[in-house]
Amino acid sequence: MTARNRIRWIAIVIVLLCALADCSAKPATGTGEAAEVWLTTATAPGHNPFMPPAAAALPEKTANPPKLTPQGNGQNLTPQTQPGNQEGLYGGTMDNSSCDRDKMISFLQTHPAQAKAFVDALNADSTLFWSRGRQLRVDQIAAYLRELTPVTLRVDTRVTNHGFDGTTATPLQSVLQAGTAVMVDGHGVPRVRCYCGNPLTAPSALTGTPKENGPRWAGYNPGTIVVVQPTTVVINIFVLVDIVTGQPFNRPVGSTGDRDVSKAAGAVRDGVYSGSGISVTVKDGRLVKLVERIGASCELNVDLSIDIDKTKGTFSGPWTSQVASGNCTGASGTIDGSVKDKTMTFTLVNSSTGKTFTDTLQLD
Repeated sequence: MTARNRIRWIAIVIVLLCALADCSAKPATGTGEAAEVWLTTATAPGHNPFMPPAAAALPEKTANPPKLTPQGNGQNLTPQTQPGNQEGLYGGTMDNSSCDRDKMISFLQTHPAQAKAFVDALNADSTLFWSRGRQLRVDQIAAYLRELTPVTLRVDTRVTNHGFDGTTATPLQSVLQAGTAVMVDGHGVPRVRCYCGNPLTAPSALTGTPKENGPRWAGYNPGTIVVVQPTTVVINIFVLVDIVTGQPFNRPVGSTGDRDVSKAAGAVRDGVYSGSGISVTVKDGRLVKLVERIGASCELNVDLSIDIDKTKGTFSGPWTSQVASGNCTGASGTIDGSVKDKTMTFTLVNSSTGKTFTDTLQLD
C-alpha cells in the first residue's frame, strides 16, 4: 500500500470513529446516557452568564423551606412535579423585588447579540406563553419582561439554564439552589435567572444516570428537587412566603413588590365590604369601587383608586360619584377610614354640602 493510500485509509478511520463517538463540540442537551446536570448555587453566575448581576442580595437569615417528601433512592436525581400556582412554592421579601427588571431590559436593549440569543432560547420552548402569543421577538423583550414576576425559589428546582458563548445561547441542564432569584411567567414557570440574566426553559428529560457537575450544597437532596408544571390558566396573584419572616403574602402577577398584600391575620383582605345600602370593593390592597343605594330610586357608583396602608390598614382619598340609575345627582368629596381583618370603617365627606356620613361594613 502506498503512503498516499495509507493516509487516505487513516483519514477514513478517523472520520468513522468520530461519527461513532460524536466528536462535535456541541453542549450536552441533557438527554442520553452521558447527560450532565449542573448544580448551581443561588449566588454563582454559572457558565458564560448573559449579563452582570441584576439580583438583590440574599438576607443573612431566611425562613425554613417547605418540607418535601423525598423521592427515589436518595442517590439519583428524582424530581417531583409542583404546579406553578402552588402556594408557598415561591418566596420573596414583602414590598421588595428580588430582581432589577429595568437593568435587565436596559442591558438587552444595548446588546443585540445577547438579545437575539435570549429570544432564541425562549422560543425553543414549546411551553412558552405570554399575552402576545407563544413566540417572542427582540423588540418585545421589554414588554415580555414586564409581564414576569420576581420571586425567590424556596426549593431546589430543575430547569434548562442557558449561558451565552458570544454568539448563541448554550443550554445547560441545571438544578438551581433554593434562594435563587428568578422571574416567573403568568403560568408560574421560571423564565429568567436574575443573578445573571440567563433565560430559563423547561428541563429536558434525562435518561440513564446523569453526571452531576458542581458541589452539592448543604441540604441538597436529589429526591427533593422540583420541576414546575405550567398552570392551564393565567395566574392573577402569586401567594408567596416572606423568606425572612415566613409569613405568606400576595403579589399580583407582573408587579415588583409595590403591590404586595400580607395574608397574615388582621391584614387587609380583598373582597366586597357591604352594609346598609353601601358596598366597597377592595382589590390588590386598594379601594377600587364604591356603590351607594339611596332608597329604592337612586344608585350612585364611585370608581376609586385609593391604596390601603399595608401596616396601619388606613386609607384616604378623593371620590366622585356618577348616577348609575334613578333620579338623583352625583357628588364629590373625600373618604377616609381603616380596614382590619373583615371590618371596614369609613367617613364620607360631601364637598358640596359639607355633610359627613360614617358607616361600618363587613366583608361578604
